[in-house]
Amino acid sequence: MKINLKLLVVVACFVLPINASVIHSYLFAHGLGASSQQAHDYAVSPFNNQWIIKQPLFLFDFPDAANQNFNPAFTSLGQGDEINVIADAYKKTKTVSDKIILLGLSRGAAAMINFLGSHQPSNIAAAIFESPFDSITGLIQRKLSRNYMWWIPQSIAKRAPELIFKKYRAHECAPCDAIMHIPKDIPLLFVCSLKDTLIDAQGTCNLYCALKNAGYNNIYLLLLNEGAHAQLKWQNDRDWYVHTVHAFYDKYALPCEKNFAQKGAAVLEQCQPSVEVVQKALQTGKSYITG
Repeated sequence: MKINLKLLVVVACFVLPINASVIHSYLFAHGLGASSQQAHDYAVSPFNNQWIIKQPLFLFDFPDAANQNFNPAFTSLGQGDEINVIADAYKKTKTVSDKIILLGLSRGAAAMINFLGSHQPSNIAAAIFESPFDSITGLIQRKLSRNYMWWIPQSIAKRAPELIFKKYRAHECAPCDAIMHIPKDIPLLFVCSLKDTLIDAQGTCNLYCALKNAGYNNIYLLLLNEGAHAQLKWQNDRDWYVHTVHAFYDKYALPCEKNFAQKGAAVLEQCQPSVEVVQKALQTGKSYITG
């Protein structure tokens, strides 16, 4: 499959890595209904110093991307062709990179989790997953329960997405399965919002808790109080998001803005909660993070 892969280098904004002999590149996976252009909301530019990713930045479009919308006939919701697209993009990024930092948003985050679990690639320096679902089946069942539609048979809830998203298969890989096959040495930062009504925080928290129970140590969960889906970087808790990411980078000796990292250090220290603390936050609707 041919990939529309772009290398964006903005010389005027380029910041040398901490170790100039190591080339750190960034690979971004966009959400459903968007395209590779979504990366510009997160990337450093003359108009955006609140960056999460920067150059060298590698981008690609999932098969369903269509003019800031999507074609459901080509959507697998993080499975099949979408994993293959990431794998091909990773191979091309690897040829010019010593270390690769991954950032995935929503469906893109789910696809990256499935990619990491199934391919176990080398030289991944870290990964940031914004609002991934644990499984489509679990997501739908929780939505039905919250809307007092628990009486709908699980078999219907499980198969219904296949009628809309033509390449999705309920019996194939889901992030809740793939997550357990990600190498333990890769630092992972999960980010989600309690106010996200599209992809609930419960799904993202389930992924973190599964790893926590399995003894993973390099995992972090930034559970925000505010922020609509795909808008976390722009709404009330945006400083927590950006500063915590840079503190995360700094902890693992990755390129960062030191002043942001210092501001985010105290929040990052709170981002390895126990499973019990996470569950309490979900029940009360209030994050365990304090400013």
